[in-house]
Amino acid sequence: MYERGYTAHDLAPMLPKVRASRNASIPYVWSKVDIKKLLGAIDRDDTKGKRDYAILLIAIRLGLRIGDIRSLKKSSIEPEPKPPGNLTSLL
Repeated sequence: MYERGYTAHDLAPMLPKVRASRNASIPYVWSKVDIKKLLGAIDRDDTKGKRDYAILLIAIRLGLRIGDIRSLKKSSIEPEPKPPGNLTSLL
């Protein structure tokens, strides 16, 4: 911001230092074992557990990001009604 002239003073020295170990990394993919452990730890007898399980399945199987999952509405996931009759008869 300072280099582009948006601020009169360089604010970079005021930012806190973030320490990260050399081996620290965000996992790119989870192993199947880890996913099974995670899903197995959820209490699906509880209403919130069922919700959490469904959210994780959406993330795992469909690859949706948390922002996409948060914006889902019930109408987004309800299946469309099947048309009456046999579609092959229309051909």
